[in-house]
Amino acid sequence: MGNAEKRTRGRSQALQLLFTREFDTDGLVSTPDSTADVMDDLVVEDYARELYDGVVEHIDEIDATIEAASRNWLISRMPITDRSILRIAVYEILFREDVPVGVSINEAVELAQSFGGEDDSFKFINGLLGRIAKDMPAPAGDGAQVD
Repeated sequence: MGNAEKRTRGRSQALQLLFTREFDTDGLVSTPDSTADVMDDLVVEDYARELYDGVVEHIDEIDATIEAASRNWLISRMPITDRSILRIAVYEILFREDVPVGVSINEAVELAQSFGGEDDSFKFINGLLGRIAKDMPAPAGDGAQVD
């Protein structure tokens, strides 16, 4: 399995881990390893662990970014699957320099088409992530002027 396939699988696993975390009010399945213990055959990809840990660590900033771009949608009112997909993608966009923005958006749309909470979840996710990407400052060295 190549690196791209491992990352795609890692995103899918991170989605499952974050989804499970939403229902884990007792803190029993709050880490990738404890979730893997519950799901007997789950071999958690390293990238899934990195995504899960990164989202949990930066959840306040990620959620604020999503809500700022979502125009009249509170993150708490979004379907859990959509919210989890958005959190993964926004984490990659904001904190992972090794993942191109377009890849993060495309992978999120693919996850939404497979697991999305509504028939048109992928459209909502694509539009929201496109808005976030458009509002990001251009990286230095790409012809952008830095004051």
